[in-house]
Amino acid sequence: MDTGQYEGGIETWDGKRINGWVYSKSDPYKALSLDIVINNNPIETVSADSYREDLFRASKGSGKHAFLSSNLTKHLSIDSNLDVIQVFLSKTDTAINSPVFLQSGKEIKLKCFFPWTTLNVCTNGNVYPCISRAWFKDGAGVVGNQRHQSIHEIWNASKIQRVRNSFIEGNYEICRVDICPFLNGEFQAKPPVSGGVKL
Repeated sequence: MDTGQYEGGIETWDGKRINGWVYSKSDPYKALSLDIVINNNPIETVSADSYREDLFRASKGSGKHAFLSSNLTKHLSIDSNLDVIQVFLSKTDTAINSPVFLQSGKEIKLKCFFPWTTLNVCTNGNVYPCISRAWFKDGAGVVGNQRHQSIHEIWNASKIQRVRNSFIEGNYEICRVDICPFLNGEFQAKPPVSGGVKL
């Protein structure tokens, strides 16, 4: 994060805890408080007040701007649900880093969340897990048909599960990457607004 006033971010996730640093350019000797949020649920508040020599040598205030979370595993899903960890400046909506996304406790990188948040029903009943049918290659992306299946059945069926798993693996071959603004980097994907999204 570098918003002009604040600088820092999450550096590592070790399977249990996250650490990083953050400081205020306008008040470089102040220790900032951070709220750690998992799946939109506040978990703990930590202080970015630990000293690190590398921060001091880089002229980041007093160098006392590092933070370390406690053990977060008890707050993570025990199955294959998608978990989202975010860190905000306390009592604000200012995130110090892009969200960390986990599946079974392991960090994953996602460019698109639509298969976990969206079903698009076309006039012929075909259902796509995206806001735009046009972003799929011809004949690809159909995960069911609402004339023959309930939305609940489609949402939990093997077809959409395969799409989700391929996205987790970084495989977007059913998509038209050239025109999808989320896959070609034009737009940044937004994480699901509710936690514990069932895979």
